[in-house]
Amino acid sequence: MKLRLWIGIVVSALLLWYSMRNVDFIEAWHSAQQMNAAFLLPYLALVIGEVALRAWRWQILLAPIRRCSLGSLTTSTIIGLMANNVLPGRAGEFLRAYFGGRMERIPFSACFATVVIDRVFDGLTASALFIAAALVYPLPDMARASAYPEYATAAIFLGYAAALIYVVSLVILVGLIANQTATLRLIAALLRIFPERFSAPVLGWLGSFVEGLGVFRDVRLLLGSLALSVVIWLGYGLTLYLMSLAFDIHLGLADSFVVLVILTIGLTVPSTPGFVGAMEAAIVTGLGFFGVDESRAFAVAVVYHVTQYVPITLWGLLALWQSRIGFAELTQPRSVAEKPQM
Repeated sequence: MKLRLWIGIVVSALLLWYSMRNVDFIEAWHSAQQMNAAFLLPYLALVIGEVALRAWRWQILLAPIRRCSLGSLTTSTIIGLMANNVLPGRAGEFLRAYFGGRMERIPFSACFATVVIDRVFDGLTASALFIAAALVYPLPDMARASAYPEYATAAIFLGYAAALIYVVSLVILVGLIANQTATLRLIAALLRIFPERFSAPVLGWLGSFVEGLGVFRDVRLLLGSLALSVVIWLGYGLTLYLMSLAFDIHLGLADSFVVLVILTIGLTVPSTPGFVGAMEAAIVTGLGFFGVDESRAFAVAVVYHVTQYVPITLWGLLALWQSRIGFAELTQPRSVAEKPQM
């Protein structure tokens, strides 16, 4: 964990330097001062609405196991998002499953399976956006002409790699449903290169993990969760669109989704809690695709980051307090011991 934390700190520092290296901070500050704050009202409404939609999608994914309260799932979701902002190692996904399972009395492994599906749906939706952008826009040419051609080209490569990873993940999940025995046998064969003390717990955990994949057996629930995934990602694109309007940057709505795709790819790299550096570098690079100068783009990135981080973190801390959950429990939740030790 310490090694991962230090890697994240180093990567974040490098990305932050990379995003600031050509910035005129006086000009960036002037851009921030000239921002039209009226656009922040619908923007913040979307930020709040996205959390509620994510909780609703999670409720659908959990429906084959138990009918869960939307309120408790919203609380668990916002605590998980807050944890991603303040704890290393992207711990929020495990904590969301832990608290959601505890509130609704669902085994952690089954609850965590639905969180995995939730993230796979996010990845597939983002990958679909990336492929659509690649078909509509000449991304390689735009990368070469952008303010950060090396980073933009790397982001395009990572986009294709991420799309492949999410498709493979979906195939494995479907395989666990269609033929659990054969899929586990295949995974066991692949795990032979690892010590048994690692492979045995993984295989045992995957067996109980299958319980959470029930949504794949119900076409209505599956289509509903996929439709919500599209709506959620439309909301993400709209937040970037509104933020660009606040800075008097006239991107088209479709252009905002290109920036969103670059941002999504950027947030997959190791970084500190709260994605410091990664978010700034990704937004500056994405806006650079459309000729926005580095100083204004950096101002957009900082304001976007702050207005994402602060409301989510404060809301999560409030939810933690109202749920009577001690902050110490975030770092050592009891049920996380159920997951395989990697």
